[in-house]
Amino acid sequence: MKRVFKYPVGFGSIVSLYLPKDAKILKINQLNNSLIEKNALYIWAMIDDNEPIFEERTFHIFGTGHPTEDDLKLEYIDTLFTKDDSLIWHIFENKKS
Repeated sequence: MKRVFKYPVGFGSIVSLYLPKDAKILKINQLNNSLIEKNALYIWAMIDDNEPIFEERTFHIFGTGHPTEDDLKLEYIDTLFTKDDSLIWHIFENKKS
């Protein structure tokens, strides 16, 4: 059965998660609500409950105008606007060859 799950990743220039093989990244966004950590960053992914193999997935977060890393094979995932629109972040997955 496929389901959508939310994974906390926090803020950092590089974040890694262990996800079931072939998990599909749906969205990356922050939540800002008194019941959870303020300004926490989360990834929502569709996963297969029956997939026994997990793999490490690495994501890079770059601010607008910041340099990217030329030696990486980056695939665009999403763009995130902070709640007050003061910062804009672009999220890429490192698709290791």
